[in-house]
Amino acid sequence: MKFTYKGGFTDYLPEAYERLIIDALVGESTLFTRSDETEEAWRLVDAVHEAWKLQTTANLPLYSCGSMGPVEADLLLERDGRHWVSPRED
Repeated sequence: MKFTYKGGFTDYLPEAYERLIIDALVGESTLFTRSDETEEAWRLVDAVHEAWKLQTTANLPLYSCGSMGPVEADLLLERDGRHWVSPRED
């Protein structure tokens, strides 16, 4: 199946941010987060942030960017006879 908005519609389609600005101007709020949702999200993030501040990171497993992760991740799965599946290079 091949589909593109440009080929599927003849009417003008606004860009994503253009649509958000128009919706804000006309009071259409369905694409916006409610204030209570935003407050709850920040409450959760703040709790995680505070917990991280209290933890020591002396034994935190680190790994190189772009790698499959720390060796400890492999060891965690190997305890149960499992292993990570390496992604294919296409």
